[in-house]
Amino acid sequence: MRKLLPALALCMAGSAQGAVSTDIRCFTSEGARPVRFELRLYHDAAIAWSGGAVRYAGSRDSLPLVRESEEVEEMVPGRPYQFTTTWQEMLEGKVNGRYEMVSQGAQIHSMAYTNAGTGKRTEFSWVPGIEVSGDDGCRW
Repeated sequence: MRKLLPALALCMAGSAQGAVSTDIRCFTSEGARPVRFELRLYHDAAIAWSGGAVRYAGSRDSLPLVRESEEVEEMVPGRPYQFTTTWQEMLEGKVNGRYEMVSQGAQIHSMAYTNAGTGKRTEFSWVPGIEVSGDDGCRW
């Protein structure tokens, strides 16, 4: 047992270096009854892994996201690349819908959700000025 403890400590120290970063973004739709949600993106550069989740305002539960694709374009030489990223929203083991986000540097140009069952597409706007907490997410 005493020989196992140093080995476990080394394993834990190695995994601590590959920390997972978290990015939380807040979005809202337009109209009289806006739909609001937070997007949490997770990334571990050490193992080239990324994932995410969405949580709608008023809900305690999050829906997992699986990155489906990412396209990268150089719009203007020397400027940040533009990324078009698509995530699949999973519900009970099935694709419930897709989120598509277009971003460039720290800016998000567009976000849309398409329901897999109905095909209905909803456009969202990024709300960069809202207070965000790692524990609570977007403070609507």
